[in-house]
Amino acid sequence: MRFTLVILGLLFTATVSILSAVGQSQAISSKDPIAVPESLKNFSGMMIGKLLERDIERGSFTVEVQYVARVWENNKAPEPRDAVGKVMRVEGISGKWLDQLLLIRPGETVEFEAQHRGGDSLRFPGEWLKKVPPFDAAEHPVPPSGFRGFAGEVTGTILEKRVESRELVLKIDSVNKEYDRNKAKEPQSVVDKPIVLAGFWAAMSDAFDPLKPGDKIRAGVLHRVPQSDHFTVVEFAEKVEFAEKKVE
Repeated sequence: MRFTLVILGLLFTATVSILSAVGQSQAISSKDPIAVPESLKNFSGMMIGKLLERDIERGSFTVEVQYVARVWENNKAPEPRDAVGKVMRVEGISGKWLDQLLLIRPGETVEFEAQHRGGDSLRFPGEWLKKVPPFDAAEHPVPPSGFRGFAGEVTGTILEKRVESRELVLKIDSVNKEYDRNKAKEPQSVVDKPIVLAGFWAAMSDAFDPLKPGDKIRAGVLHRVPQSDHFTVVEFAEKVEFAEKKVE
């Protein structure tokens, strides 16, 4: 009898230990993260990917990158898109961001900011980490190569308004003007194609609030980082009103 109780006690302790470990570190894949390759060294931007493993105790997670959502101006990585398809470890999650990480289960999709500051892993700088719907390439427009580096004025129709990130998906109806700093080789290549227009903060916030899908707008557009797929609104954004002509 005593021997049976001892065995049961050991089994109970082992079970508790296993459950505790699962709570701290969960995984759905045996894929090992790679060391940051040369093409991604000194990366700075945002990524989207499938969460494979999270380690709350260490403040890290492993992700299979599906899309490079943003490339910041301070990025020094020569080929940011090389991250797509790679399994990478992200470290440095702490404070309130650990609470966010707890809400994302392995197998779900995470959008996060990341930097490379040396070593084999990416670092989380503490700006953006959240669960998002499964990645769908159709929801992340890629601009034509001939439109990268554009600076100028466009007219377009709003396909989607993203309130949390304060950005628009805008189908370009026409390219009206090129600014002196324009570097796009084929500006007209974007006509009838969608782009992501971000940057509706601070002075541009008031212009963003009343807009809705279906509205036609004119806006100043700048592609600050040609390696990135998103554009920044500059100088102005205004709804285009079409007045009905009166028949005399």
